[in-house]
Amino acid sequence: LRKQQEEKKQQIAIEKEAVKTKAEIIQQNKISLMIEPVSEMIDMFKETQHWIVAYIDEIVGRNIIKGIAGDTASIQPDWTLRKVELYKMVIHGADIELLEYNQEAKNILSGSYADIDVTSWYAPYIYTAHVHGWVAQNSDQIFDPKAPVPRAEALKIMITIFDKSIPETMYQLTNNDLPFSDTYSNQWYNPYLRYALSEEIITPQDTFRTGEPIFRGETAKIILELGK
Repeated sequence: LRKQQEEKKQQIAIEKEAVKTKAEIIQQNKISLMIEPVSEMIDMFKETQHWIVAYIDEIVGRNIIKGIAGDTASIQPDWTLRKVELYKMVIHGADIELLEYNQEAKNILSGSYADIDVTSWYAPYIYTAHVHGWVAQNSDQIFDPKAPVPRAEALKIMITIFDKSIPETMYQLTNNDLPFSDTYSNQWYNPYLRYALSEEIITPQDTFRTGEPIFRGETAKIILELGK
């Protein structure tokens, strides 16, 4: 009887080890599936002639933009950026930890914005931005999460989240000292453009197109520059 009990214990131990090994293999496969698509996506996108290729390793490596295996279009650098995507990209790029998103946080978010789905993937990012004071809240409590973001507004949000200090003199200038033909004096965005130019975050061009939507690729590039 004792011998049978010992044999049974040994059999149970063998079965436990087999289950453990199987679980480890499954976990390793999961990790592999997570890593390989990103690597494949980067390699495939590098075959294109897009200007963002020079920055793609760091952009994907820092989780600023994600991609899907075999689908280079998943990067979509020339797509218009939605508001919620902007906050997610900047929070990742600035290595900012998301605040705890519990039921109390959901209540705060739902009470602050009438158009935010508190169960959505982006809700923790908006909550974090809201608590930190990075969101300019409207009196009508509308966030408009899927709206495109104008270039000047996007630049201000990125500089603010990265907590960059703009010299007071850049606010005091009233003349149109900017190199862009479509910017004007005494505009709220001028200090942010001056700062971005002085730090070589953006480069002088004929126009800045302050009110036009910003794209995914140029947003990622600005985030990289702000993180230097």
